[in-house]
Amino acid sequence: MSLIRGIRSMVREYSREDKDQTEQNENIVSSIVLETSDDDDFYVKIANAWPESIILSARIIPERNFASDLFAEITNGSASLGKNCIYSAPLFHSASEIKNKDNFCSKACIKYEDVGEFLMNNKLNSFFGNSFDDYEIKFAVDNVIFEREFMKLSASVSEKLAGTSISSASATTHHLYPYGGFFRHGAHSEEIESCFFQVIVEKTKTAIRILRSKKILASLSEGVKLDFPQGAPQPESLYDDLLNGESKIVLINKITSKSCTYKSNSVYHISATNLIKINFIKEEE
Repeated sequence: MSLIRGIRSMVREYSREDKDQTEQNENIVSSIVLETSDDDDFYVKIANAWPESIILSARIIPERNFASDLFAEITNGSASLGKNCIYSAPLFHSASEIKNKDNFCSKACIKYEDVGEFLMNNKLNSFFGNSFDDYEIKFAVDNVIFEREFMKLSASVSEKLAGTSISSASATTHHLYPYGGFFRHGAHSEEIESCFFQVIVEKTKTAIRILRSKKILASLSEGVKLDFPQGAPQPESLYDDLLNGESKIVLINKITSKSCTYKSNSVYHISATNLIKINFIKEEE
């Protein structure tokens, strides 16, 4: 046992902050096996070692929480061109990028599917549940890896007709209102982004035209002037959020009770499904 205490002492000595730096890359392992004369193996594990990365399998789940009574309306003097119930029974303009009301969500929730992998000592290992080896994954909410809220309409919209007659009038194109986030089963997370709408006249009726954030931001960069009465576009898609480390998990060492934060840095999509794999790396302190 004195040999084991000696090795532990060397590990503590090696881990001091003022240790000499080396220019040579070292492959530092987290455990060693000692062989003794009576053929017994002594296993010594370095307690302050952390996985290089963690990969979690997850599912993207949409939440649709919209106010069914909100509407958009265009008036011509005292006359109305009809109220467009934008969430419950929307009339989409023919030029709308999206024309299916079921392809929107108010929130995209990414939930852990209880299957994962971790990389340690350059070896990839699989695990199930929230624990592996001496570690346990903690989520802020039960198995929820990340949530993305999308802006949505907060109050009904009424606009006056632009033009001298209904037949020649165009939309009041300078106003854009939040509609929620795009979501469709099997869609890549790069497509899951916030959407806005314009109030437009089509066939003498109040219609709405959906525009994606990326298209709106491209127009703004080209000098097009737009007004956002209920909030400006969010430039990042769900994919951007995951690549930029917005999703974080906490790993706890069950032996030492120490914790370490891991942040997302890449995502892999399983084609034609809502299933993804997210890679997490140790966050710099």
